[in-house]
Amino acid sequence: MNDRAYWARRALLGAAAVSGFGIWATHFIAMMGYDPGVPVRYDVPLTLLSVTVVVVLATAGFALVTSGTSGKVGLPRLTCGAVLIGLGISCMHYLGMAALLAPGKMQWERSFVVASVALSILPMVPALALTLRRHGRASAVAAATLMTLAVVLLHFVAMAGLDIQPVAGVTPTTGRTDMPPEALAAIVACVTLGLLAMAAIILIANRRADQAIESGHREFRAMINAITDCAIYLIDPRGRILSWNAGATRMFGYTPDDIIGHHASRLQAQPIWPEADLASGGATDGLAVAANTSSCSDVSLRLRADGSTFWGDSTLEPIQGTDARIAAFACVVRDVSVARENRLHLDAALEHMHHGLVVFDGEARTRLVNRQFRELWHLPDQERVIATHYRDLADICLRSAHCEATGMRADTLFSQNYAVSHHTAARTVELHGDRVISITGRPMPGGGWVLTLEDISDRRRAEARLSHMALHDSLTGLPNRSSFISGLTKALGNSDDRVAVIVIDLDRFKDLNDSQGHQIGDVALRAVAARLRDAMPPQGSVARFGGDEFAAYLPFRSMDELHAALARLTACFSAAFSLGDLACIVDASIGVSISPTDHTQPTPLTAYADLAMYRAKAKFGTGVCFYESSMNAAARRRNVIAAGLRQALASNEFSLVYQVLTDLPSGQPIGYEALLRWEHPTEGHVSPAEFIPIAESTGDILGIGEWVLREACTTAAGWPEPYRIAVNLSGVQIYQSAIDQLIAKVLHATGLPADRLELEITETAIIEDKTVALDMLRRIKALGVTIAIDDFGTGHSSLGTLHAFPIDKIKIDRSFLLDAINNAQAQAIIRTVVALGQSLDIPILAEGVETPDQAEMLQRLGCSQVQGYYFGRPGPPPPPGTRLPTIVGQSRPVTMLDVA
Repeated sequence: MNDRAYWARRALLGAAAVSGFGIWATHFIAMMGYDPGVPVRYDVPLTLLSVTVVVVLATAGFALVTSGTSGKVGLPRLTCGAVLIGLGISCMHYLGMAALLAPGKMQWERSFVVASVALSILPMVPALALTLRRHGRASAVAAATLMTLAVVLLHFVAMAGLDIQPVAGVTPTTGRTDMPPEALAAIVACVTLGLLAMAAIILIANRRADQAIESGHREFRAMINAITDCAIYLIDPRGRILSWNAGATRMFGYTPDDIIGHHASRLQAQPIWPEADLASGGATDGLAVAANTSSCSDVSLRLRADGSTFWGDSTLEPIQGTDARIAAFACVVRDVSVARENRLHLDAALEHMHHGLVVFDGEARTRLVNRQFRELWHLPDQERVIATHYRDLADICLRSAHCEATGMRADTLFSQNYAVSHHTAARTVELHGDRVISITGRPMPGGGWVLTLEDISDRRRAEARLSHMALHDSLTGLPNRSSFISGLTKALGNSDDRVAVIVIDLDRFKDLNDSQGHQIGDVALRAVAARLRDAMPPQGSVARFGGDEFAAYLPFRSMDELHAALARLTACFSAAFSLGDLACIVDASIGVSISPTDHTQPTPLTAYADLAMYRAKAKFGTGVCFYESSMNAAARRRNVIAAGLRQALASNEFSLVYQVLTDLPSGQPIGYEALLRWEHPTEGHVSPAEFIPIAESTGDILGIGEWVLREACTTAAGWPEPYRIAVNLSGVQIYQSAIDQLIAKVLHATGLPADRLELEITETAIIEDKTVALDMLRRIKALGVTIAIDDFGTGHSSLGTLHAFPIDKIKIDRSFLLDAINNAQAQAIIRTVVALGQSLDIPILAEGVETPDQAEMLQRLGCSQVQGYYFGRPGPPPPPGTRLPTIVGQSRPVTMLDVA
């Protein structure tokens, strides 16, 4: 039983005693209101006996119903208590009536007496039930009313059965043991007031005690619930959970409503004490141990509400009640899963770590070695090394491994001084047998040191292989570019002779790869590398730069010596190569630069030889070409153009001019072609034929092409007439994965209808990957844009191209019009293309029309659309809102300048 129940019981018994006095006072106050019509007095001993009986029996009745620890009172106990209290009231009443001294004889009617006793008992049963189980003031008032009703019913029913027979000549006598009613009234009044005061004091004290206890409980519960890093809960002696804090909810996952009242075995994945009989519902042996030893601790596997488990360090401590018996057990559980796992992991890591480990104490003796240390030195398990001196351990290890350390003394292998002085970096020990051991030392606080050891022999061999791979080509075994430049630098610095740098590029090697496959191509490259290596003099070196490009450097004294070496290199390609079942001739273009004539540094010399090689490749059949300064000028020009392209857009150096597209039969404009112009800040006007190929090779064409498309569409959207605008599309743009999205975005931003945009592409731009090009052109066509084939007849013109690709217009290249007036063959080609377009329902446009004779001839041959200087030179766009004239009735061609 806890302290609260103890004090509640005693308060209830005190209230019973007060109630007894109150019942007595109620009775005698009623008696004093009874007027028998004759003078009366009261016998003091009987009056005192009456109050004693009611107090004793009332207290006994309340004590009976409040005994026990369960807090629940059944009907039999309530009835017995009511009987005791009712009998006390009845005895008090009839003893009090016996104390009444009156001049007559009292006669009681038996039925009224029995009824009065029963009526004093019956209301007491619900009154006691309300008293013990009350909930608020209403139940307390009801209980008091029922008790008062029992007293009143007893009094009036009993008095109704009383009959006093006067006896003549008899009067109450005055003696020591009696008193007049007035004196009794004064005593009753004083006792009643005293009882009321005492009850008020007890009530106030009890309420304050309850408040203090409740406040203490609240503070204690708040403090317990504030602890969230461990679970704290109470268990009764039978193992049932009584309370549950917030830390327990977080740790186990149960809320107080879920777990309070359940057996603590629900929280255990396995019994903490194997001999505990948890199913019996009785006190477990663990609780018994805690009760006998005042505390019990253990680490066990605990069970959460979701079924998961964790390792909990639990402590059980008994809590004693006021009767010196154990009222409950406090259980504190901490989650030690992480610490336990860390300890297990540490043990496992020490045993299974990749490195060997040895620990020496302050006396330089071995205290710990792991399994890897033994395996590293081939120490058998029976070899005792613990407590050995570090020098002895070194001898044991070297002897067991059948080796000895090189470059150091054996007694310093595991020395503390060496370990401490080199603790910031590992040191390596090379052993016989190509073994290398890395040793890292760390001093320990309080003396001693720890060493970690690793066999890095395989790593050293791998590093050597990687070093070779980093400097040599994996396919041919020749030095790579980095190794070549390093060797060339040494040759230029160490030799007083001249040095030739030779760049060799295989001709049409891509065709060999495409036709025979890359496996045959790799065989050919290895064969070429072998021949070049054999042909190179000892003082020179040959390398592979990648792909089908090789390079060599050769110190020489005379040009005859150089020419002889070049002849041997050229001869490498004169004989056929045997490539499995295939024999083929592989040609090469060779470029040469010479130090110090051309330059003295390796990078420029290599670049110059590369320029010479491209000159040799351009002049088919040349074979060997020496570097000339003019080559550098061309390369410089190309570099200037490439560098300028990178900033031309940002500097607003580009502009567009527009050339009219004319319908030949009517002479009316049908559209304009946007042509790109570039004014370089230092080089002046640069032809598109020069900078467009460079922009395509550098990738700058993507940004330039987007600007041209956006600028042309913006201009055309402002024209009053629905003229078409033709824009050239580079082959690089066609293979851009999102070009269709870019076109759609530009059309939406500028407001130009898709059917007014005409994109011109060349055949050479779409034959590189016909599948990708066809897919992209179909996606562009789906936008509603017109697609035209530009420069038709100069590339790979074929009916297959017109059949496979979604072509809307064919543009005949200007080269066919140059001498078409006097050349019947050229006219026949134009007539054939026009007829082909008419049969396929594809319009034909002729470019480069510069004379009336050419226009007349094209009209006679049936060509429907023309473009050229005769109809209009490229010029600036017309102002928005300007209506353009036609050439009908004009004596000269109309240009954009006429309306500007």
